[in-house]
Amino acid sequence: IAAAALVPSACASAAEAAALMAAFITTHSLKVDAVSAAIIMSLESVFAAVFGALILHETMTGKEYLGCVLMLIAVVLAQLPAPKRKKAASN
Repeated sequence: IAAAALVPSACASAAEAAALMAAFITTHSLKVDAVSAAIIMSLESVFAAVFGALILHETMTGKEYLGCVLMLIAVVLAQLPAPKRKKAASN
């Protein structure tokens, strides 16, 4: 019965977090190009999982931690400039 009393406050907290996230996205995504904003926003699930583990003491498996690390690596690699190609020698 005590857990049922927490449901309204948990829903309110979730709504507040969603509103803050929407405000942050709206204001700060205008400062970067669309591709960078899309890549950064793909990390939302990673942040949710990590903060859930840190703040709410949820347990994560090794595969879940590996998935977070792979996502972070992918975002970093996607932000690196493409290597310059050598021009083919024309005869």
